Amino acid sequence: MTPTFEEAWSDIQLRLTPGTVVKNWSADKGYTGGRFKITGLDSSSVLIQSEHMNQERHVSKGDFERLFAFWPAYTCGTVGRSELAKRSQNTTYILSILHWREEDERSPASTRLILPAAAAPPPDMVSTTRTGGHDEYGKWILREATGGHAALSGPSVEIDYGVGQPARIDATVDDVAVEIESRVSKQVRGAVLDLICHPHPKKLLLLLPVHMNNPEVTAEQCRKILKRFCPDGSFRVLVLKGSGNDPQLAEDRAVVAGALTDLKSALVASDNQRLSSKQAFQAMFAFLQQYYERGGRKDNLGAVLSDIQSIFEDGMPADPAAWKDWLDAVETVLEKTPH
Repeated sequence: MTPTFEEAWSDIQLRLTPGTVVKNWSADKGYTGGRFKITGLDSSSVLIQSEHMNQERHVSKGDFERLFAFWPAYTCGTVGRSELAKRSQNTTYILSILHWREEDERSPASTRLILPAAAAPPPDMVSTTRTGGHDEYGKWILREATGGHAALSGPSVEIDYGVGQPARIDATVDDVAVEIESRVSKQVRGAVLDLICHPHPKKLLLLLPVHMNNPEVTAEQCRKILKRFCPDGSFRVLVLKGSGNDPQLAEDRAVVAGALTDLKSALVASDNQRLSSKQAFQAMFAFLQQYYERGGRKDNLGAVLSDIQSIFEDGMPADPAAWKDWLDAVETVLEKTPH
C-alpha cells in the first residue's frame, strides 16, 4: 500500500539521522556515482551537503511534497526527470532520499551508514585543563574517526622549510593534512601557514572552542585564508563541540569522520588552470559522451540541460553528479593533450 505524503515524511524523519550518507539515484540510471550527506533535519526541512559543494542546502518539506505526488509515476517511467525539475530545484536530493527510504525499509542494514559507538577517552585526557589536554582530545577524536589510521608522527607530518628543523602539523590521514588548535585566534591563524605549506593537497583544520573569543569568527577567518591559497573543495574548517574539559565524543567523532569522507572523495581541481579552445571543446564532448553512457544511451538534450543548469547560489548544477562528470572530462582531456 502506497503511503500518504505525511506518512512518508514522518518515516523519513524517523529514519534519517545527521551523518547518513545517501547515494545519488534516478529511475532511469540507477546509482549515478555521487552522494550527499544529511547534516540536519527538522519537521520542515532536510539539511544536506553534497560532494563538491562547500555550503549546506535546505530542502523543504514543500519540495518533497510536490515531487512525492509524482513518485509512483516517476518510478514507473511515465513521468520524466525533466518534468519534475519544473517543480523543484532539488530533484536529485529528493528522489534519492525517497528511493533511500524504500531501500532502508526493505533492508536497513544494507543501506544505512551506522557509526560504531565511541569508546571512552583516556581519563588523563579529559581531566586536565592544560592546552595539551585539549589537543589530546582532538587527536583522540581524529583517531576514533579514522579507526586508528591517522598518522600522528613520522615523516608525513613534517614540513621542510629549507632552514633548521622541520615544522610539524598534528596529523595526516591519507592525502589530508590535519591541524588541531585550541589556542587564541592569532596563534590559530599562524598555524594555518603550516597547513598551507604542507605538501598534502587537502587540508583539515579542527578548532576546539577553548581560548578563542569567538570560535566561529576564527573559523571563518581561516576559511578565507585557505581559500586564497588552496583550490575550492580542498579544505574544511570545523569547530568541534567538545574539548578536553567538556568532551562531546559521539558528535565530534561523527562530524570529523564526515569531513574526512568528503575530502577523500573530493576531486581537487585548480580553478586557475586554463583550457585552450580545443581542449574545452574536447572536454565538452567527453562530458556529453560520459553522461550519455551513464544514462544507458537514453538521454535527450532536454534532460541534459535540466541536469546541468546552474540554479543555485553556490553555482552547482541541478544534478551534482553532472559536476563530477565535468571534472572527470576536464581531467581526461588535460591528461591526453598538452596546452
